[in-house]
Amino acid sequence: MNKDIRLALGFLDHPKTIKLKRKLGFDGIESLLRLWFFAAQYKPDGNLIDLNEDDIEIAAKWNGAPGVFVDALVALRWLDAPCNATSNANAFFVLHAWEENNGYVAHAKARSDKAKMAAKARWDSKSIKKKHAIGDAETPVNNGPHATSNARSNAECNAPNPNPNPNPNPIVNTPPTPSRGRVSKKKEFENYLIEKIQGTSFVKYQDVLIEFIGYRMSLPASKNYNTTHGIDGLLACVGDLLRVGLDPDVCLTQAMGEEWLKPKPEYFLKGSTKGGKSDRSDQNAMACQEFINDMMQECENE
Repeated sequence: MNKDIRLALGFLDHPKTIKLKRKLGFDGIESLLRLWFFAAQYKPDGNLIDLNEDDIEIAAKWNGAPGVFVDALVALRWLDAPCNATSNANAFFVLHAWEENNGYVAHAKARSDKAKMAAKARWDSKSIKKKHAIGDAETPVNNGPHATSNARSNAECNAPNPNPNPNPNPIVNTPPTPSRGRVSKKKEFENYLIEKIQGTSFVKYQDVLIEFIGYRMSLPASKNYNTTHGIDGLLACVGDLLRVGLDPDVCLTQAMGEEWLKPKPEYFLKGSTKGGKSDRSDQNAMACQEFINDMMQECENE
């Protein structure tokens, strides 16, 4: 079913529209538009078959005197009256130049039928191919009328016992092959991290750093961080946290809760809204305040 019609920009200034307005007012113009909308939905070819004057005025929501609206449309050639309506019971009104001005609407049914036929053809083609594929898979290979029976008898006579006793090949429990890929990569990063922080003040944060590395590797957007350079950057962030007086343990834990890729100090000092979240822990707030107080105290001492 059509959902719109084509309406010229100059419709309101067209002489026929102006004359209709003079005869019937804006009600006449509204009813004309409503008649076109009705036709687009129910009579898309513009042929108002089975509609008499009363039916047309009801469809157009005309509330004026009966017959006046249809007579005005016919007089202004918005509507073509049926020829020999008295002698031809099958005569009907036709919207004037409807197909010319609204060709897309007029051919809606033909367009819909064509689309349905194309869809049916595609579906039939797929069904035929599927049936052929199933048939080929289920068709047994037949090399003659006695092929099956001969093969069975030969197998029974000549085939060795499939379960010799004792078993010449003792069963050996093979140890499972160590998994590769993401797990081994994670272990490699952990070893790299442990080696980097040995003998430094970062050692006490080893557990939370290893947890953060595993968490970050699980994120789809962390590809660029899953390298040794990414771990170096993580340690640099931890160093920055310590320099501004923040607790790396608390910050790393919060970063994982907020689903951040880096624990940058500015995320905590400024109450960043990164990731759509603005909350920060009480520990970080206290650490920030203590750092600011220390800085102010140093300035006063100077």
